[in-house]
Amino acid sequence: SHEAETRLAARERSWRARKARLDAAAAAIILQDYLDLHPVRAMLDGLANDWSGGRDHGDEWGPLVMSAKHHAVTAAQRTVSRAMEVVGGASFYRRHELERLYRDVRAGAYHPPNDAYAHEAIGKSALRVGAESPRW
Repeated sequence: SHEAETRLAARERSWRARKARLDAAAAAIILQDYLDLHPVRAMLDGLANDWSGGRDHGDEWGPLVMSAKHHAVTAAQRTVSRAMEVVGGASFYRRHELERLYRDVRAGAYHPPNDAYAHEAIGKSALRVGAESPRW
């Protein structure tokens, strides 16, 4: 009937409007992921090029690598968390790839150096304070 077709058409418009809003929200999240990951990728590429090219950073190698690791892990954790928000509850099931990625990026915080040590070492390096100074 004409009435049923009118209702279906209204639902279709409503669904398309909701989908457009969801697509815009997902696009905003993907943009944030790009903004988080792009500088980390450049940092890692730069360090890899320096290493393979034999550049001598001297005593700065340690803090540079720790800083890059910290930024990479932090950006990856934020990216995977946002992806899980977009996907929803299904991303917590073991059969979903995001569940594995979530565990992997969370584990990054526990691989040496952990955040506390990295902050201490990078801070001491920036302040030109030797490792023999008090830990905290």
